[in-house]
Amino acid sequence: MLQFLSIGLSTWAAIALALLCLPIPAHALEPHDQIEWAELVDVEAQDFEDPFTDLDATQLSQLSEIARIKQQATQGSIDAKLKKRGEIRLEELEGKLRAQGVDVDWLISQRWIVAERRHNAYWRGNAELQNKRVSLVGYVVPTMQVSTGELVAFFVPQAGMCSHLPPPPPNQLIRIGHAKTEDMGFGRMEPVEITGTLIENRSTELVNVVDGLLEMNSSWLLEVESVVRAPTSKPAMLRPGILRK
Repeated sequence: MLQFLSIGLSTWAAIALALLCLPIPAHALEPHDQIEWAELVDVEAQDFEDPFTDLDATQLSQLSEIARIKQQATQGSIDAKLKKRGEIRLEELEGKLRAQGVDVDWLISQRWIVAERRHNAYWRGNAELQNKRVSLVGYVVPTMQVSTGELVAFFVPQAGMCSHLPPPPPNQLIRIGHAKTEDMGFGRMEPVEITGTLIENRSTELVNVVDGLLEMNSSWLLEVESVVRAPTSKPAMLRPGILRK
């Protein structure tokens, strides 16, 4: 019996029954690759220049205020006094940043370009793993979807993620699909090895976890064939830089 205590034994009993009743796919006897979590990420999407990382918190706040004032100035209905106040504030902020060597106009022009690159770095998965049969060691996070009440489970690289720790980026968070497992018991803090087929399938779900409601953004779906206790609990190595949004 699967015993993940965070959402109750009855919930895990239901998940266990669902897992045990599914047949093993025909391709389950085919070879599979043992992969690491860092391999899930699109490496090329991580490689880009982000000029905003050179700014400190105050500079970022000032740049954001400049962008907001400029946006308000384009609105025809803005009050004349408010507009004048904005122009004075704009001149003050731009003067401060330029005195520090910050190219305000260029950075403002780059903000949406960089935002898109950050988004890609955050979401894109390794295309070479699409529809590939793999084996991966991690931790299962059982939970319940708020909108439907359905039981769902996610696979994460480190113990405690999505409960007491933040979830990993979407391209290193796996939503678990149908599975088949032996009749065995393991706790939610125990590492397991899952074998199955990876599918890049983006999803966003609001779920109940230990600490309350949490939005789970995932780039991957894993159609599971088997789940066994892993021989090691060595922490997974995440790819540097993937926490940029």
